[in-house]
Amino acid sequence: MERTEILHKNRSLEVHFRRGNSPFCLITFNPLETRSNGRFYWGRAIAEKWDYTCLGFVTHGNNWFPELDMEEAVQAVGPYLSGENILYGCSMGGYAAVRYSKLLNAKMVIAFSPLLSIDPQDVPDDRRWHRLHRPQLHPNMRVRERHVQGDLLVFYDPFHHYDAPHGNEISRYAKGVALPLPFTGHETLVVAAQFPGFSGIIERCVHNRESLPGYMKEGRLRSPMFYFLAAARMADRGKYRWARRLLDKADELKGINWPAHDALRLKIYALCGLSKEASVFLPMISFPETKDDVAWNVWADAADIFSKNGFIEISDKLYERLLEVSSLLLYERYIACLALRKDYCRIASATAAATAAFPEDVRMPIKAGNAFLESNQDACAILMYEMAIARQPSLTWPHHALVRIYKARNDLGMIRQVLRRTLDLEISDETTISYRDRFGVA
Repeated sequence: MERTEILHKNRSLEVHFRRGNSPFCLITFNPLETRSNGRFYWGRAIAEKWDYTCLGFVTHGNNWFPELDMEEAVQAVGPYLSGENILYGCSMGGYAAVRYSKLLNAKMVIAFSPLLSIDPQDVPDDRRWHRLHRPQLHPNMRVRERHVQGDLLVFYDPFHHYDAPHGNEISRYAKGVALPLPFTGHETLVVAAQFPGFSGIIERCVHNRESLPGYMKEGRLRSPMFYFLAAARMADRGKYRWARRLLDKADELKGINWPAHDALRLKIYALCGLSKEASVFLPMISFPETKDDVAWNVWADAADIFSKNGFIEISDKLYERLLEVSSLLLYERYIACLALRKDYCRIASATAAATAAFPEDVRMPIKAGNAFLESNQDACAILMYEMAIARQPSLTWPHHALVRIYKARNDLGMIRQVLRRTLDLEISDETTISYRDRFGVA
């Protein structure tokens, strides 16, 4: 892979430069979860394939291209800007491409799923990235029309609850053009990247813009990812028959190998009560390699729905396979599922497996203890709470729960024994102190 020159680096970002053979300079901005490493810039593959002169702005983290750092960087790279600058970005990068188009003297902006802001004051209803907003870095974050320059091509999902307001407003700015990609969610670029000839998207935008609506429509119809995302949207709306048809279409087109696809199909089977189809499908599903994959929660949703609808055997089989990854979160979900159907034998078995797999954890014995306590299974509850205390003696809730159990039994000796232990452990929360006063333990 060819080397690029880093023209500038500051606290928030670095700027790469590639000298190519194009009449314009392509300026790219990375999306979320893409970090600088001194070698990579977003859009590099397209720049190299088409031999574009390119400036790649790459953040050091999810900092949303702070204004002061962008102004500093643009001043440093000013001599490398051409008279025709094409800005290109997606999501966080789409925001930057629009927000700094005038600053960078843009002739055209190509923005996939761009946002107006993540400032809670600007977009109170869109909380997806409020946690990433830093007021000291973004005192004037919101995109305004005065920030925008050049032809503005906005690719977004007009039916997405959160993205649509951003895309609608941005595309209404001067020279704005809305290019809808319905049912793609925030993943507009993920879907569009599967379209035939997508590597030439910049050429098409610059030289053949009139063909874009037809190209996008034709591309969607040939994209398995589009049908998968549309199926997910239909499932969320309760239109399960449509969701199944769309998943079948994705299967016909092939090219999709994503565990969330299988997980969604199984969840749809669960919602529709299709136990026979689920039993046939279950042995064929493929699980993701990473424990934090979104598919795990979708599978657990399916197992919970099967259990709720009375298909206990399928639910247990699915959880049995899921728990092969030894995930604490999945154990918690399984125990909650078992508690709803009052299967205390399986709760005990699952808790034993979880506590063996996670010897430092206290959440599992507490959750199991609570489940047993609610069902008056006092002996099992006591065992779970004592296990939690053995692992983390300073915990207050297990001691409170034990006092409640022994109080119901009128066992004053055990109450005082538990409360004397809280003295030894120097536990002094308000509830524990009130218990000690009530039962004369000092």
